[in-house]
Amino acid sequence: MIWAGSDEHNRLFKHAAYTSDINNIDHESSRTSKEVAVLEERLKKKLSGVIKRMQEDDIADIGTLRNKYGDEVKAIIASTVQAVFLEALKYTDRFNEGGVILSAEDVNKINDTARKYTDRFWLKANEIINRNTTLLNENNYEERNPLNVTNQLALLASNLTLGLLSQTTVDKLQGLGDPEIKLVWITALDERVCPICRPLHAREWDINDYNILYPGPEDSHHNCRCRLLIKYKGEIYDN
Repeated sequence: MIWAGSDEHNRLFKHAAYTSDINNIDHESSRTSKEVAVLEERLKKKLSGVIKRMQEDDIADIGTLRNKYGDEVKAIIASTVQAVFLEALKYTDRFNEGGVILSAEDVNKINDTARKYTDRFWLKANEIINRNTTLLNENNYEERNPLNVTNQLALLASNLTLGLLSQTTVDKLQGLGDPEIKLVWITALDERVCPICRPLHAREWDINDYNILYPGPEDSHHNCRCRLLIKYKGEIYDN
């Protein structure tokens, strides 16, 4: 644990980019947000390519498709999870001269998250490929329009990247043991901000608060652009 006021703690925050003006933060232009956005787009593109090949195979059995594409999907999602996890570590620990080092606990969390989102992908893939098969056979309903692959994978990718970034940030900050570290909800403050998120702008939580809200489908909505940023001694760290 790094205690408040210690040399290690002061060094950790020494080189952080920060601002005291909560209404003058362009979090979408921060290094962390840019890197995570790139990872999200890359994930969508790669998974869309896999879905396209599945559809070209014209195989309805999802088990057969998983046997054929399972290793590829697992590798795509696992690499993204690890990259997002590392970005969260850089945001909370990047000022440490020793660099970012993954612990055994970190590796376990990465593996668990990768398995969870791999399973979610295959559930989504089954919905996309077999949208009407079960419905028509069992219920004799009218055929429905195909699911939009881009939209479906965008939801999966944004949930993975944003959720993991926020949760890992909180987990790592809790380990610092400093009561002066806060988390603050930041919106983009533009006309696109929704009625759910606008009232949350500038809301703060103590790092050990069990009621912290997270941007994303659980506490706000899919494709949320908001971020939880570190606030320390009145300054907001926006990199």
